[in-house]
Amino acid sequence: MYEISEIYQAIQGEGYHAGLPCTIVRMLGCNLRCKFCDTPQAQQPGLLEKWTLEDLLQEIEDKLTPSKVVLITGGEPLLQNLKPLVAALASRGIKTHLETNGTLPPPDIYIDWITMSPKPPSVCYQSIVEVANEIKWLVAAEGDITQLMFWLAARRQPANRIISVQPISQDPLATKICYDACIKYGWRLSLQQHKLIGEK
Repeated sequence: MYEISEIYQAIQGEGYHAGLPCTIVRMLGCNLRCKFCDTPQAQQPGLLEKWTLEDLLQEIEDKLTPSKVVLITGGEPLLQNLKPLVAALASRGIKTHLETNGTLPPPDIYIDWITMSPKPPSVCYQSIVEVANEIKWLVAAEGDITQLMFWLAARRQPANRIISVQPISQDPLATKICYDACIKYGWRLSLQQHKLIGEK
């Protein structure tokens, strides 16, 4: 059984795959309480109806886009057992993208793309640091860039790791800080495209 906040079609708004049509499955529940959270509706488990795997798969297939990509996000999706869901999606030729805060280990199954968005000072599992395709770092001030540099230096990083920096709440100063950091370090700028066009 899965606790789900919402399932809908959308253009992926953040990170490396921004602009890609996908089906978003937002899991209910989170183990963090970030003051800047923009999905508070996904924080409290036990508030909505639980879904069976079969019903969830049917809903996903009903809302599948031509890209056949499902983005599993939250909240924190790794609070729930994703292995049966990911396996079932793969058997149907559907790719799984996962976004996690990195505080829990990854499921023992191949996932097509993992974006980890650390929320210091919470501790990240090295096992998911090693397999994440992308680190998406939220930025409010210049000190967040310095913190990211220390964070990266302290951990083993794959050579092809994507680093995306994202201004919190699309603040103009934070956006300028992210822009300058991308130019300096070769990172990617994540601008929450869904918010720029007025989507949730």
